[in-house]
Amino acid sequence: MAKPGTNNSTSKLEVETDLGINWIDDPEQGLGLTKNKVSIDSESKPLYNQSSRTVYLRSVLDSRLEYTGQETGKLYIWDKAGSIVAVSEKDAIYLLEKRMGKSSCCGDSKDGIAVFEKVN
Repeated sequence: MAKPGTNNSTSKLEVETDLGINWIDDPEQGLGLTKNKVSIDSESKPLYNQSSRTVYLRSVLDSRLEYTGQETGKLYIWDKAGSIVAVSEKDAIYLLEKRMGKSSCCGDSKDGIAVFEKVN
């Protein structure tokens, strides 16, 4: 949200935005922009290069399947029924819950057929 404020002594209008930019309307200098100072957090640990355990999932449907992992965003592809793909453990949680209903209108039903099974 913008926070307008006026300085009555010079009729200068300043608006600070959440993006760190100040809009200034000064009768002497005209319209302008200034940027707020940004500090860098150098003590936080980076989230990349995290090790993730791998789980192997087998497709039980006789079709090509492509799914994007909900946690990692990685694309997983099963070419046919029985295909086994290495999947992140974080994504496997969601993929193992995928179900196919007994009719074409009832996908993801709890009593439907599991799309994937875990391979030991």
